[in-house]
Amino acid sequence: MTLRRRAALVLAFATLATSAGVYILASFVLGASFSELEQEYARRDVDRALNAVETEVEQIDVTVADWASWDATYQYMWDRNRDYEDENLKLDTLEGLNLDYLVLIGLDGRLVTSRSIDRNSGTPRPLGPDLMAELAIPGRLPPGEAEAYERSGVLLLPGGPLLFALRPVLTSDDRGPVRGYLLMGRHLDEESIAVLSERTVLDLAVTGLVEPAGKDFWTAETEDNQLVATGLIETENGRGVLGLEVTSDRDIAREGRSASLWMLGVSIAGALVFGLLIFGIAERKVIRRLRRLGQGLAHIGESGEISQRVQKEGGDEVGRLAADINRMLDSLEQSSGRYETLVSSTPEAIFLVRDGVIEFANPAGVALARAGSLLSLKGEAFETLVSRRDREAVQTIMSLPVGESAAQSRIEVAMAGVGRRRADLVFVPVKGTGLWQVSGRDVTDARAQDERERTFERRMQEAQRLESLGLLAGGIAHDFNNILLTVAGNAAIAKLDLEPKSAAMESISEIETATFRAADLTRQLLAYAGSGQLMVRNVEVAELVRDTVKLVKRVSANFVVVEVDAASEPVYIEGDDVQLRQVVMNLVTNAYDALADSAGRMQVCSGARHFGGEELARVRSGTIVNPGHYAFISVEDDGPGIPPERLSRIFEPFYSTKGAGRGLGLAAVIGIVNAHRGAIMVDTEEDQGTTFTVLFPVAAGSRTGIESLSH
Repeated sequence: MTLRRRAALVLAFATLATSAGVYILASFVLGASFSELEQEYARRDVDRALNAVETEVEQIDVTVADWASWDATYQYMWDRNRDYEDENLKLDTLEGLNLDYLVLIGLDGRLVTSRSIDRNSGTPRPLGPDLMAELAIPGRLPPGEAEAYERSGVLLLPGGPLLFALRPVLTSDDRGPVRGYLLMGRHLDEESIAVLSERTVLDLAVTGLVEPAGKDFWTAETEDNQLVATGLIETENGRGVLGLEVTSDRDIAREGRSASLWMLGVSIAGALVFGLLIFGIAERKVIRRLRRLGQGLAHIGESGEISQRVQKEGGDEVGRLAADINRMLDSLEQSSGRYETLVSSTPEAIFLVRDGVIEFANPAGVALARAGSLLSLKGEAFETLVSRRDREAVQTIMSLPVGESAAQSRIEVAMAGVGRRRADLVFVPVKGTGLWQVSGRDVTDARAQDERERTFERRMQEAQRLESLGLLAGGIAHDFNNILLTVAGNAAIAKLDLEPKSAAMESISEIETATFRAADLTRQLLAYAGSGQLMVRNVEVAELVRDTVKLVKRVSANFVVVEVDAASEPVYIEGDDVQLRQVVMNLVTNAYDALADSAGRMQVCSGARHFGGEELARVRSGTIVNPGHYAFISVEDDGPGIPPERLSRIFEPFYSTKGAGRGLGLAAVIGIVNAHRGAIMVDTEEDQGTTFTVLFPVAAGSRTGIESLSH
C-alpha cells in the first residue's frame, strides 16, 4: 500500500472517530445539562405556584386579623347585636372580600352565626356540617391558650380544598378575654386556580388526595410531550396532602436535542473540511516531495553518479532530509558549510563566545540582540546584551573554566534595550576549543501568557472564595434573622403586658433596639450574599449619583473637595434604586474614610461608554466579561491607597482596614453589584489614591412600574 493511500485511510478514520467522539460527548454533556436545567426550571415554577397559594392564605389571615381585633366584632360576640349583622355580615361583604365563608364560633366550639356564598352566582348557600367537623375546635380553652389559638392553611373538605384562617375575637388593642373565634375561607376551586394561573403565568391544576411517596417534588412526561411538575400542599386537618401540578412545554428538551444534532452536523462538516485540508497539505508539502525525493535517490543509485544531488524543496523536515542527503554526499571540506547552514536556519539564537567576547552569531542571534548585522556584534562583550541586573549571573557562568564545567547552565534573563524582552539562555561549553556556545530564544510572549493565566487563576480563586463567604454569610443571616424575629416578637408582646412606667419596660426597649440593629446587620449580610429582595425599575444614573453624594456630604467632613462629573445625556440601568444608592453611598463613605481627617479631593463620575477587553481584565468580581457598552459609576480619591497585601481581602465581610466599622460596606457593595449582574474594578496605588468603578448593563428600554425579583 502506498504512503498516499495509507495517509488517506488514516485521515478518513480520524475524521469519523472525531465526529463520533464530538457527537457522543456533546449528546452526553448537553443532554445532562439541558435535563438539569429543565428540572431546575420546573422546580422553580412549582415553588412559585406554592408561594402564590401561601400568599392567598396570608391575605385571608390578614383580613381575619383585622376583623377579629375589632371592638364591634368583640361586642357582637357578647350581645348578638342585629345591627352588626345587618351592617357587616352581608353577602356584599363576602363578595368584596372574595370569600366563600365568614363564620363566628363560640368558645364552646359551636357555631354562633355564619355567612356563605356561591361566588359564581352571588347567591347565599347553606353552611355544610363538614366544615365545623373538620375544624374540630376544642371547647372552653384556658384563657392563655384561647388568646393564642390561631390557625391557617388549607382545609381538605369533602367538597374540595378550602383556604382558611381562624383567629380569636379580641378587642381592637388585642386584649381579652376571648369571646369566640372568627373564620374566613375561600374554596380552592377552578376559578381560584385560574386566578392563580393568570397571576403566576403558569398552567396550574390541583389534584385530589395523593400519596407523596417520600418526596415533595416530582415530574412526569405526558403523551403530548409536555412536562408535569408536581409539588405537595399539606392540609391543616391532617387528611393527607394535595398535589399542585404545573404543566409546561418541553422547550428546553427540544433545544437540547436540536443542539446535539447541530453539533453532530458541525463536527462532521468541520472534521471533513479539516481532513481534506490536512490531506491536501500533506499531499503537496510531504507526500509529493517524498515521492520526488525517492525518485531522485533511485536515479542516483541506478546511475552510480554520487556527484549528483537530490532536489531540495523548502526548509521543513522534508527539505532538511534532502539537505542531509546532499550533505552526506558532500566532501569533508563541506563540513563547516553544513554546520553554518544548520545554525543559520534554526529559529534558536546561537552565539559563540570566547573570553566573554562574541565571535559568531546566527541570524536569529542577530535578531535577538537587535543588532544591524553580525559585523556589529563581533568583538562586543556578551554581557552587554542583557540587562544590568542579570549581568552578574552571566559573568559568573562564563567565568568558569571550560574544561572543568562539564554540565550546561540555563538561566532566564531580561534583555537590554526597550521593550522589557526576556530570553531563555543555555550555556554549553565546547570542550577543547575554549568557546561557549550560547543558545537562546525570546520568551517574552510565553511569560506574558503565563502571567495572564496566573491572573485569571487568581481571579477565579478569589471569586470562588468570595462566593463561599457569600453562601456562608447568607446562611448565617437567614438563620439569625429567624432568631431575631422571635426575639423582637416576644419583646413586643412583653411590652403589651407591662405598664409604661414598669421597671422592665426600659430593658425590653433596649432589647428591641438591639434587635433592630442586629436586623440591619443581617440585611447587609444578605446584600453581600446576593439574597436580598430587589425592586427593579429603570434608574437614571446621574440623578442617583447627585442625590446620594449630596446626602453623604451633609453628614461628612467638609474639608474634602467633592467633584461630581455626571453624563449630560440620561443613562438608565435596571435595578433596585435603594440598593444602588447603597452602593454609591458605601463607595463615597469609603472614600471619605480613606481620606480620614486630612484635606483631600474626591471625584464621582457616571455615564456610559465602551469598555474593552484590556479594561475588563481588571474586573475583580462580577458577571461582565465581554467588551461592550456599559453604564458606570466611579469614585476616585487621592488618599493613601490600599496596600497590595490587603487588596485581595477588602470585599470580605467583617474585614476592615480602619479601626472603626464592621467591615460590611464593600462586602455589601459586591453582593449588590453581583445581584444586578454587574462588575466592579479597583485601581489603587499607595500614596496616590484609589478608584472604585462599578459597571452595569445599560437598560434596553423604558420600563414602567416596579417588578419584584427574588435572588
